[in-house]
Amino acid sequence: MIIEGQLAPLLHGEDPTEVERLWQLMYQVTRWYGRKGAAMSAIGALDVAFWDLRGRVQGQPVWSLFGGDQRTCPAYASALLWSDVADLYHDIVAVQAVHRVLGDGNVLVDGSMRYDLATARQLAAVLAECKVLWFEETFEPEDIDAFTSLRDCCPVPVAAGENEFGA
Repeated sequence: MIIEGQLAPLLHGEDPTEVERLWQLMYQVTRWYGRKGAAMSAIGALDVAFWDLRGRVQGQPVWSLFGGDQRTCPAYASALLWSDVADLYHDIVAVQAVHRVLGDGNVLVDGSMRYDLATARQLAAVLAECKVLWFEETFEPEDIDAFTSLRDCCPVPVAAGENEFGA
């Protein structure tokens, strides 16, 4: 509804390759109700499409428009703990199995905002043994105190911000 009801009429007739200007325009119109959540996700979807169009018009892949100089990048997938914290053993086994295949420094772990501090600390010890590069989105984004507490004792880097939106 955000795209059809508010953004599409705003964008009609605009040059889709003016990506940065269009982002600002969309953000200004939705700012009062949408600095996070559905409105920002709608803007993000259009932003991706506009970058793709700019790349096609300029005959370049989008990564080169951002200054990239490599044709490949590491893959990242996350799917830990989609059920219950009681399944922590499954997460440990999964991380250890992936580490055995990929080796040191090639595993990144996304906690999917599902842990409490005590459980995150327990898992962090295993992540350190597997030389995981980072432990991401361990807690809900608003729980800054938990992120701070984990960062102060975690043997691997703690990453956050995936569920923040905008600049």
